[in-house]
Amino acid sequence: MYRYGRGIRYVSYCGSSSSSSSSSSSKRTNTQWDPTISLQLNHPSLVLLEKVSSRAHFKQILGHTMRSNLIEQTFPMSRLIFFSAVSHPENLDMAIKLFNHYTPNRNLYIYNTMISALSHSSGAESFCLYNSLLRFGIYPDNHTILYLLQAAGFASAVQQIQGHAIVTGLLSYGYLQNSLLKMYLEHGLMRIANQVFERMPDPDVVSFNIIIAGYAKKGYGLEALQLFNRMVGLGLEPDEFTVLGLLVSCGQLGALKFGKAAHAWMERRKSTVSSNLILCNSLLDMYVKCQALELALRAFDTVAVKDVVSWNTMIAGCAKAGELELARSFFDQMPCRDIVSWNSLIAGYSSMGNFTAVKQCLHRMLAANVMPDNNTMVCVISGAADIGALSALPPTLCVEIPSEKSALPTAADGEILNPAHGRWTKEGQAEHVESSDDSEILQETAATMLETFTNSVASFPLPVMFFRA
Repeated sequence: MYRYGRGIRYVSYCGSSSSSSSSSSSKRTNTQWDPTISLQLNHPSLVLLEKVSSRAHFKQILGHTMRSNLIEQTFPMSRLIFFSAVSHPENLDMAIKLFNHYTPNRNLYIYNTMISALSHSSGAESFCLYNSLLRFGIYPDNHTILYLLQAAGFASAVQQIQGHAIVTGLLSYGYLQNSLLKMYLEHGLMRIANQVFERMPDPDVVSFNIIIAGYAKKGYGLEALQLFNRMVGLGLEPDEFTVLGLLVSCGQLGALKFGKAAHAWMERRKSTVSSNLILCNSLLDMYVKCQALELALRAFDTVAVKDVVSWNTMIAGCAKAGELELARSFFDQMPCRDIVSWNSLIAGYSSMGNFTAVKQCLHRMLAANVMPDNNTMVCVISGAADIGALSALPPTLCVEIPSEKSALPTAADGEILNPAHGRWTKEGQAEHVESSDDSEILQETAATMLETFTNSVASFPLPVMFFRA
């Protein structure tokens, strides 16, 4: 067996006589491009390949490679496949053809290149290539397992890959363990993720960051804080990613004390952290969720460069706290608004029962060519319910229809039914919402109302008024 680069080649030796040796020597002079014998990088085709900028140019070089009898040799093919599959993934179809029809002597590097390229588009084909690799007796390496994890779209596939990593002895690589941990957390398999983490002989900062962020993202804020304390107890220094997971957890738990400690960590490293906009936005979100609006305002003023997320966080926080004038002030100062900005302000007015302001915001929103989404309709229905206007809502509410009616909310959309569910008593539709029978009645009533609303909206030509006097 002969190893070169990241690939593995199997070389067989027949006999040990001098004639055999001379015969072998003569053969080697005829196969100068076999990388196990003589690796030359100055061939014109390979030199030009590094400068290719278009598909047409690549085809010319491919034709020159075929005329030079290099097309079926390992190293030239590895470069052609890498260029078409990885460097310029738009040529992936050509890489597949080269791999299937012009690469008889495939090595591990070529297999890894194809598995990596296909992992972003077709996970099933990546696994087929891996099975082919095993059938040809090629031993996978840690890169192979890592690329397979990228291609895994189901939790069962991740578990099978872990089994192969254990059998092949490749699970000892730290970044492979971290990748497994991240995949299990993304699929919501918290127990298995915790088992992988606990079996790490020496978890590093990256390992702790992955599991802290994964727990925080899935709503396990308390467990994330406990892991942070364990990390500090081991003498590991937290970084920006650690603090990011910590801020998310503090916001979920309302742990203002720990959130302030994270803010103090950021202030001590202000020279490097101030440019991290994601971290600054997470700090604002944490203060808003902890109902510390005054601290959020101070933090917002210290952010040098603000994006739409920064503004939206403050608008939503002020609106939720009932500071609608302040929320409107932030909204008017925004250099660029999106659907979240409008929904946050509309939700604030709706929660305060100001349906007139809700209608005015919706008028302005549509005048700015921003199309309402389901969240917008939730706020409108909730605002109408607050003033007892649900029965009059379908004939009076007219929404501009997009070209595709699939974008319109339907009666089956639970995001619209559920928020308005608790407000039907104001319309006299039901007296109690606690029992399951009443709940079914309310769902049917909401479905009927939304169906009527959808049908009435679909009958209006473009453009129409959104609210009629």
